[in-house]
Amino acid sequence: MASSDPAFSSENISNGQETSLNQISGDHVKLDVGGSPFFTTVKTLTKYDSMLTSMFSGRHVIKTDSEGWVMIDRSGKHFEKILNFLRNGSIPLPETRIELEELLVEAKFYQIQELIDEIEQKISSSSHSLSNSFKESDFYQSE
Repeated sequence: MASSDPAFSSENISNGQETSLNQISGDHVKLDVGGSPFFTTVKTLTKYDSMLTSMFSGRHVIKTDSEGWVMIDRSGKHFEKILNFLRNGSIPLPETRIELEELLVEAKFYQIQELIDEIEQKISSSSHSLSNSFKESDFYQSE
């Protein structure tokens, strides 16, 4: 999202407010993950036993900016996959080992054991067939 959006201005983030779960508008949640906006529900975020479940269980005070955005200081690159896993219980896993390993790091951060297990199973069962982002031939010059 563009930095000109007032919801993502550093002034709004730094003037954060402590918000209880019932103060978040209804069951809808606005997440700012590494500057990328995501919209979801508390039900989705608490579907699996995870760090997000703990965060949105109502046991903790949640810090929001003045527009009600909850900031998570992570890259948003794989968060859509994380969110879709929480919504659907499965996702198409990336084909490259690098992307699988990046997604695994995020799944471990959010402590979503079911996704961790799926990724680790794909890595171990496909270790020889997973494509890398480069080919071995890329390292050899043709004459």
